[in-house]
Amino acid sequence: MEAESKAVVCPYDKGHIIHKDRFVRHILKCAK
Repeated sequence: MEAESKAVVCPYDKGHIIHKDRFVRHILKCAK
């Protein structure tokens, strides 16, 4: 359960599930 609470779904691609620690970096890549 704990791992799920740290996972975030990408607003650009619902298929992307990212760890909160990497969320900002992912958003910057995915937004392009």
